[in-house]
Amino acid sequence: MTYLQANINSAQYFLKKGYYQFWAEGSRMEDGIWVTSGLSLSPLIEQIKWHQPVLADLRYRSCLPSIRNIVEESGFGPPDIIWTTIPGSSALKKIFPESRLIFHSIDNYEAFQGRSINRLLRVDYKRAERIFVIGEAIKADVISKHKVDSDRITNLGQGVNLSPYQKNLPMPDEYSNMKGPIAVWVGVLKKLDKDYLRTVLKAMSKSDGSVVLIGPKDPDFDVMALKWDNLYLLGSRKAEDVPAYLVHADLGLMIYNRNNQEVYKGQHPLKLYEYAAAGIPVISTWHQEFESLNPPVYLVNDDVDLELLVEQALKSSNELKRDILQFAERNSWQNCMNKALEVMHTVMNLSTNNEVNE
Repeated sequence: MTYLQANINSAQYFLKKGYYQFWAEGSRMEDGIWVTSGLSLSPLIEQIKWHQPVLADLRYRSCLPSIRNIVEESGFGPPDIIWTTIPGSSALKKIFPESRLIFHSIDNYEAFQGRSINRLLRVDYKRAERIFVIGEAIKADVISKHKVDSDRITNLGQGVNLSPYQKNLPMPDEYSNMKGPIAVWVGVLKKLDKDYLRTVLKAMSKSDGSVVLIGPKDPDFDVMALKWDNLYLLGSRKAEDVPAYLVHADLGLMIYNRNNQEVYKGQHPLKLYEYAAAGIPVISTWHQEFESLNPPVYLVNDDVDLELLVEQALKSSNELKRDILQFAERNSWQNCMNKALEVMHTVMNLSTNNEVNE
């Protein structure tokens, strides 16, 4: 197996920006997986609003040394299957024409990168033998907007590795001095709705509770922390350390910023499954994916008394724990991987049969 990290361009090379630090580590074998990255001579296409497939192809085909060379340096030979998520990365099919391509749509790309990103996605979907998506909302969007046959699409969903949450994890040191129940958010703080957060802080203070935010520092929240003595900003944490912060919490927060409604059309947050694996109740803003998913969450909107919702979630946590854990078990990473392997076997068999028929 080879893990091809995102390429860097010449500007990032000289400025040591972007994914430079990963590229600088060089190609290497980690736990039997060949990890490598390319240095492209083309500009960074994500910053070009008129995304053009020809530029995306150039980004991959202008690497020094070539993508093919750094991949085959592993000794594994060319890949049988290319599984990729980056818009424009179907260019790899031109570099490895003998490989089968699976494009994995993991977000509502248009909401973050503008409509022009669809030019790349149309090419990606056309080149791919099969398409993976993370939810029914994105699947519907791919079918309607890009006219892709539903038979070519597999919804892997989202999932969580359950084993870290099933261990006897010690309480994080930061929690030892916190009073009462703990509500936690894990992720980019800019996505958090500040008005909702203030209401949660007020509700938690009634039971001497605390609110913990785990994610990259943000100056806006530093200011908020000065006004609320029950708000704790822990900064970023390694992925392997997060389960301990969740299993020792009492409430998971998914109160997303309401200013960009487009995001909700395809968003399917992984934190939902991480909170569920920890067995804690979840308060969440609405997501389109919930229409088909029906997750065990407390939904918040402008018509709901959020303070009361927090109180209800904390009181019913033991009653709901069984349902929450069962939801996590139904959506494990292993289940996602089983679906992916089934598709990959199908793709390989189709290719073999076609070669025999020819």
